[in-house]
Parts: sequence; C-alpha cells; structure tokens
Amino acid sequence: MSAEHEAPPFIEALVLLGAAVAVVPLFRKLQLGSILGYLAAGTASVGFPVPAAAQSAALTKEQAAAVAGYDKALRDFRAVLTERRGQIDAKQALPERPGQDVYLARREVMSTYKDLTDAVPSRIGRGNKFGVPPAYFDVAIEPLIDEYTAIFKHLQTPPKGAQASDTPFKDVADLGRAIARAKGMDAATVDAAGRISLGIYFAETNGNQNIGNARSNTYKGSLQTGVAEDRKGRALWEALKPKVAAVDPAVAARDDKETKRVGSGDQRYNHWTAVRNGLMNAHADLFAQIPAIAKMLPDEIDQMKLFELIQIVPTPTRAALASGNVAAYRVSSAQVMGYLRNNSIFTFGKADRAKTSASYREILDAMWLFAPKFERARAAYEEIKAAESRHASSTSRRSAGNGGQTSSAIAMSTPNSDCNSIASSGLRKFFVPSSGVRNSTPSSVIRRRDERLITWKPPESVRIARVHPRNAWRPPADRRISRPGRAMR
Repeated sequence: MSAEHEAPPFIEALVLLGAAVAVVPLFRKLQLGSILGYLAAGTASVGFPVPAAAQSAALTKEQAAAVAGYDKALRDFRAVLTERRGQIDAKQALPERPGQDVYLARREVMSTYKDLTDAVPSRIGRGNKFGVPPAYFDVAIEPLIDEYTAIFKHLQTPPKGAQASDTPFKDVADLGRAIARAKGMDAATVDAAGRISLGIYFAETNGNQNIGNARSNTYKGSLQTGVAEDRKGRALWEALKPKVAAVDPAVAARDDKETKRVGSGDQRYNHWTAVRNGLMNAHADLFAQIPAIAKMLPDEIDQMKLFELIQIVPTPTRAALASGNVAAYRVSSAQVMGYLRNNSIFTFGKADRAKTSASYREILDAMWLFAPKFERARAAYEEIKAAESRHASSTSRRSAGNGGQTSSAIAMSTPNSDCNSIASSGLRKFFVPSSGVRNSTPSSVIRRRDERLITWKPPESVRIARVHPRNAWRPPADRRISRPGRAMR
C-alpha cells in the first residue's frame, strides 16, 4: 500500500484521545478505575470508520479482510481483558478456567496480526519490549500485554499454605543433578541434567514456584503436574532415593526435611517435592539419553526444547528419540498438531496454521516464543554454578589459612570465580507461551547481578618457604619504560 493512500496517522490518535476524554472520567466517577476506562476507550475506537474509509480504496480484498480480522481480534482481546479485570476488582465469581479465554484472545491477536503483516507488509512496526519479532506483534498493544500479565499473575497466585523455597532455582538444579548421579551418569551428563531441569521449570512456570493454572483444573504447582503424574513420580523417587542418598547425602537430607514439612498435604504445592515428582514422572528416565541427544542436537536450547516437548507431546517425542534422528522425524497426526498449536507452535499466520505435518526440526524452530525462557534458565544455571565455585574457593582458602599448605612454594587460593564472565539472568519480560494446558505465568523477571570483572588478589597472609637472600635494588636501565598496567572494567 503506497504512502499516498494511507490515512493521516494523527487521525487514529485523535479518535483514541477523544474516546479517552469522554470515557475515562465516567469510569472514575463510577469507581471502576482509569485503567478500565482506557481499555474501554480503546475498544470503542478500534476500527473507527474514518481511517478505514481513507484506506479502503487502496486495499485489495485480501488486505481488507486481514485488516478487519485483526481489528476484530483486538476488540475481542480488549473486551475480555476488561471483563476479567472488572470481575477480579469486584471480587465476582470467575468462570471455570478463567485464563483460557484471555489466553486464546491474546493468541488470536498475534495470529491475525501476522496475517495482516503478511498481507500488508507496511504495517510491520518497530521493535517491542518483549523481544517478539515485529511481524508478529503490534507495539501499540504493549499496555494490553502488561494488563494480560497482571491478570494471569492474579489468577495463578499460589494457594494459601503453599510451601515455597528460598532457593527455587538451585533446588531444581540440585534435584536434576542428583537424579542423574544416582542413575550413574558421568559429570558432563549430570551437568546437562541440571541445566535441562531448570529449562523445564522455566518453560512450565516461567520461574514461578507453586503457581496454580488459570487454564486447567488438572495441572498445578512448580512443574505443573496432575495428581496421577505426581503420584507416579513420588513412587519412582522412593525407589531411587537409596541411591540418591549414597551419591548426594545433602539432597537426601533436604528431601527428608521437605517430605516431613508437607506431611499429608498436596506435594504439588511444596516446591521441592513438586519438582522432584515432576522430574521423576516424565524426564528422569531420559537423562541417560542426554549424550545421544547432544550428538543429534548440539545446541543447548534445542535440547531444552526437546525435553519440554516431552511435557507437551510425549508419545511422538519419545518415538522421535527412538528413531535415532530426532530432527528428521515427522509427525502428521491432527491431534498432535493441535496440541502444538495450543502451545503457540505453528499458531501465527496462515502458512503455519495450514501445516498438517512437521518434522521435529521444524517444530523446534517454531518454538521461538519459548527460547527466551530457556535463555534465562541457562543464565540462571550459570549463576548457580558460579556461586558454587565461589563457595568452593572460599572453603579452599580457609583450609589453606589453617595450615593445610605443605609445599615450599607460596600458597595461593584459587582465583575467585567472579574473575570469570558470568551470563546475566536476564532483564527482559516475555509473555511467552504456556505449555499446553499446563499454562505458565505469562511474564516474570529475574534480578540481574552486575556484570563486572574483579581482579583477583592472593590473600595477604600467604605462607612463604625459607627466606632467600634479597638482591640489592637498582634503578631500571634507560632502555626500559615504566608504564601503568591496563585497567579492565
């Protein structure tokens, strides 16, 4: 669509401003809040005939249909957000699975926007704070996604009595690694099991422990398991626990403490036991295949995606693993494709929605909305390992200071791990897809530690071997140049 046929951009702004001036004071007077007023104003102004009329002559039939489809999806999204917010604020009874309509409306907005930008490429706007490709997301609806996030946070608040952990990320990593050690895995596989376990946790709950599920009455807790899944995982853990105690007594002791803490309650609402049972139910038996998976899928994010697919479509994913060539394995079941689309995979745009089959390579590539979660999980895992390294270094220094040095050389501690570059745990917020009906809180933020380079200095109280005669000091030769060292920040 050429520039001369486009409506003046200020017209839409004036329409929205006029609607807001009229509606917001009314909502305040009715004590419904200004947020609802702005949402209502936006709903009233979408599709206002002035800009539509100005563009209609220039649009093809297909383009006009795409514009109308997106406008309708946007109106519906605003309407469901307004309705749900009003119910929450008025403390009214909510419908069963109150997040499902909200989620589907948000998904439809993105899908129809991709249809629109495919038909009218000039509608692709600037980047957005969520990091979603601009062809899939209209930056103008960022405030609506913020409201979407806030609604889901409320709907999925952990129930009273849920037992949280002060170290939720480390708990997940510790359990994943302990399970792999107990199953006899080597050090590299144990390390990968910890990272993958944390990736599953972020994909399922966006890093939030003990959450409910606004889209399902079945799946709950830190790994979004059902009652039967939780029960099966618990039984498998009890069978493995003697081996866990042998290889990692600290994990076994923590497990005793958490099991006693939850008592006869729902173990899905104790963070530790929920993660433990969830991993044992669906993933622990696949840890032995991690080396083979890494050969087929060298990228760590792809590996985490594959384990998340065990949550979404377990049967075909296990078949893909058994085939020996995961990337080439193809699925054509309409039911499986439906499950994938319900998880924002092959959901956006006509080309994706028209797919009737896909290879696992295509499926992994289509999980781009999951990728930010896995990046944050990987960064969090690196933080955990860095903290463990610092702790080990501190212990080593204390041991050396207590007379552990026997060599005639200078005793120096291992450099502090802060000297190493540590990936950040991420600042951006994402309204990423839920895992099937195992929906996740749409957005979460992890605090990011400052990235800095700290020059390591050996302890001042070093032990030195027998004294050697000192050479007399003399000034440097003229050909030498004294200069300060390079500072690194």
